[in-house]
Amino acid sequence: MTTNENAHDTEQLQVALYATTPDTRRRYDKPTLTQLEYIDKVIPAGLRCLPACTSSTSSSTKAWSRHTHPEGRPYFVLVSIKFPSLKILTEDWIPSASASATHTRVVQKIELGLGLLRTGGMDMQNVNLEAFIEVQDGGGGEPYAFYYLINHASRTIFWLQEVGFEGIGLRDSTSDELRDMQLEELYWKHVEHFPMHLGPDGLGKDRFDALACVLAHGKIDQLTSRDSTFAFTAEKCAEFLDVLNTSQDRTADGHVIWIYARLWHELLDARFYTFYNDKNARITRSQAVVAADGGHPSAASSARIFSGLASLLSFNVSRKYTCKLNDIFVDQVVYEGVWDAFTARCIKDWSVTLHGTTMCLLGHGFLFLLPTHNPAVATISAGLLVSSFLTAKILLHRYDSLKDLNAVQAYEYLNNTCSPAYKFQLVALTLALPEALQIWGLLAFLANLGIIFSGYFGMVVTLAVGAVVGLLGLGVLPAR
Repeated sequence: MTTNENAHDTEQLQVALYATTPDTRRRYDKPTLTQLEYIDKVIPAGLRCLPACTSSTSSSTKAWSRHTHPEGRPYFVLVSIKFPSLKILTEDWIPSASASATHTRVVQKIELGLGLLRTGGMDMQNVNLEAFIEVQDGGGGEPYAFYYLINHASRTIFWLQEVGFEGIGLRDSTSDELRDMQLEELYWKHVEHFPMHLGPDGLGKDRFDALACVLAHGKIDQLTSRDSTFAFTAEKCAEFLDVLNTSQDRTADGHVIWIYARLWHELLDARFYTFYNDKNARITRSQAVVAADGGHPSAASSARIFSGLASLLSFNVSRKYTCKLNDIFVDQVVYEGVWDAFTARCIKDWSVTLHGTTMCLLGHGFLFLLPTHNPAVATISAGLLVSSFLTAKILLHRYDSLKDLNAVQAYEYLNNTCSPAYKFQLVALTLALPEALQIWGLLAFLANLGIIFSGYFGMVVTLAVGAVVGLLGLGVLPAR
C-alpha cells in the first residue's frame, strides 16, 4: 500500500486522535458516579467447570484479553493483526455492546498511522510496541480518542504526530537528555498502570538488576553525605532493596513489574530536578544551579531591614529558621527526608520551649508572695510567657499535620508560604515566636527577680550578680 493510499484510508476513518500521557489522563479521577447494574441472581449449573459455562463474552470481544491491575481495575489488551509487534490497551469497558465497533475504528487508525511511520523508515519487526486508547463518545457527535504509544525496547513514549510540551504536560527541558528522561518517566508510568500482560519474559532481568544497583548507590550516598541528591533516604533504600531481593526470581510477575515501574518512575522524576546527565547537573543538595531573580532593589532593601529587625528582636532565632528553610528549598526542590528532619526538629524545639515556659509560669506564683516584687514587670513577664506558650501550642498543632508530607506536598506548602519580597522571613519569624517570646519573658522574669533581690541585698550586689548572669548569657545565646 502506498503512502497516498494510507493517507486516504486514514481520512476515511472519521475518528479524531488526541495525544495524551499516563500523567495527563488523570487515571485516579472518576468524573461521574455510576448507577450500579446487578447480574442475575442465579448461578448456572457447572459454572466455571463446564466449557459452555466458563465465560459469557460475546464473539465480537473475544479478541480482547482481560487483565486485572494489582489495585483491582481491569484493562483489556488486543494484539494487532496488521502489526503483531503492537498491542492495544484500554481501560474502557470492552464488553459493552457499543464499545467494540468504535474501538475497532480507533485501532485501525492507529495501525494506519504506524504504517505511515514504517514508510518513513520505522522498523516494525524488531520492536515491542503498545498503544493506549481511551475512547470518548463525542457528546452525540463523532467519537474521538485519546492515545499514546510506548516502545519497550527504547523505554519511551511517542505519538503519531508532532506534539508540543504544553499539550502533553511536559516540563521545560534544558537538553535533549532531560526531555528523553521525561519520556522514559512516562514510559514507566504506563508500565505501572498496565503490568499484568507482559508474559513470561516480563521486562527482562537486566532492568531489575540495574534498579537494585541504583538503590544500593543511593543508600551509601545518603549514609556518607549530608548533601546527597538521591531521591530516597537510606532507610527507604534499605526497605526497597529488601523487597527487590525477595522478588528477584519473579521478575515476570505483574505485581513485581508494578513495583519496579513505580520505583523507576519516582527515581526519574527526582533526577529531572537535579538536571541528571545535563551540563547543569546538581551534584549536592545545597547547590543552587538556577539563577535567582533579584527582584526590585527597594524590595530587597526592605527585606534586609526586616531581616535585621527580626533577628534583633528574636535574638537571632528567626535567622536560624530562615537559613533552614532556604536550605530546604534550594532552587525550589524539596527532599522528603530533609523536610521530615526539619519538622521533627521544629516540633522538638517547640516542645522544649513549651515545657520551659510552663515551669517559668509556675515560678511566677512565688513572686507575688514577696512584698518587694514589681507587679507591672511581673505582668509583662507573665504575658510574654503566656504568649510563648500559646504560639508553641498553635505551631505544634499546625505542624503535626505537616510533618508527614511527601516531597510534592512539602513543595506546595513552601511555595505557598514563600513571599516574593521577603522569601521565608515572615514564616521564619512566626516559627521563632515561641522561643523569642520565651527569652523576652525570661528577661522580664529576671528583671523582676533583680528588683526583689535589690530590695534585700542592695543595688550594688544586685548589679554584680546581674553582670555575671549577663556574661553567662552572652556565652550561651550565640550557641542557640
